[in-house]
Amino acid sequence: MSKLGITLDSKTNVFFPNSEVNGILNLNTNEEHKIKQISVTIIGRAYVCFEELHGDEKSLDIFTFKTMHFYINVNTLLWKYNGMNQLSNGQNLFPFKFEIPSNAAPNLSEKHGDIVYYVKANIEFYGKKRSKVQYYGFSVCPIIDLNLSPELKLPTSVNSTKTIKNCFSRSENSLKVTMSLPTTGFVCGEIIPLKIDICNKTSLKIKSLEYGIGLKCTYTGNTGKSFFYPPFTHIKEQSLTLETNVVKAILMEIKIKKKVF
Repeated sequence: MSKLGITLDSKTNVFFPNSEVNGILNLNTNEEHKIKQISVTIIGRAYVCFEELHGDEKSLDIFTFKTMHFYINVNTLLWKYNGMNQLSNGQNLFPFKFEIPSNAAPNLSEKHGDIVYYVKANIEFYGKKRSKVQYYGFSVCPIIDLNLSPELKLPTSVNSTKTIKNCFSRSENSLKVTMSLPTTGFVCGEIIPLKIDICNKTSLKIKSLEYGIGLKCTYTGNTGKSFFYPPFTHIKEQSLTLETNVVKAILMEIKIKKKVF
């Protein structure tokens, strides 16, 4: 029987582009005479697939857009039997290392595609068609320095106004909502303080307010002839009950997850 374990040199299992990662493959076995070779493959892969319908009243065509891109695709042979280098019974440790390229994108798992990173350990045996395989995933996070862009330190705000007509008096009253942020840029793990000002001059009562963080992904698929870029937005919402029909200022907080994707 053989057991595999993989460890990487990070307590958080998060790494940065343009960095070197050191790992150890831990093999515990009592089949030392049956093992042919041991290897690890490091994969960083982006994949996207979606369909679009095109046609008219007479015909309808389905076009499939898909593509795959590798940021990392490295195979390393850790050990191979050569007639003299017999494995020992019990624990065997095999160190390895690999580079994360500077263009490596962060992990992503969404409707039409994903970006994943993992280490695949593989043991081949004499007389066995199937190898023993162990997977170990890790995350890649970009290094974001907000100091490099002074505009990210500036406050920002957005407002929306809706005018409601009164059928009886023919008057118009407005509902204005303004959301303000103390700065424009934030990083993973940070808490975003929100200030929402509501000026309700209508006779309508506000029962609830929803706020959240939006993630917008642009997917690129290839049919062999053309490319297509469909936007997709995913909103994570929270609800807050609010009973008011006057001017109101509300302070809220949203925490960005350490792993957004």
